[in-house]
Amino acid sequence: MKLVNLFFLVLGLGVFAISGYLAIRPASGTHRTETGIIEGSYSGTYTNQFSQSASFAYTLADHNFMSGAADLSSPATAFGSYAGSGNAVNMNTWNSINRSYYAFQGKLSPNKDTIVGTYQNLTTTSEHGTFKLVKRGTIFN
Repeated sequence: MKLVNLFFLVLGLGVFAISGYLAIRPASGTHRTETGIIEGSYSGTYTNQFSQSASFAYTLADHNFMSGAADLSSPATAFGSYAGSGNAVNMNTWNSINRSYYAFQGKLSPNKDTIVGTYQNLTTTSEHGTFKLVKRGTIFN
């Protein structure tokens, strides 16, 4: 009798865990913060600690994967992940051109089409600066 009770307890906990996971996971094709969907293609500029600016672009894709390049039509040279919470967006990438890791911390604009923030090169720690990315398109699965 005790073995039967243990079986149903384990079965009940398993069903509870699976239903909880299904309830909180994001729908495929979207990544949401409390303020909206951040997935999509973004382009803009970054400015380093010497006030030198350059263009760059990132695509924030499904499953928190991101890729980047000099512009949206160029082959990707940076790869990483992103996460959002509230109006905050954090991105971490590996740049294959200079073989450096980068951390970006940004804030979404009220209309959710711009991310503005700061970045830090984690490999060459003297490199840091600001960035601004504007949403150019949405990814649809």
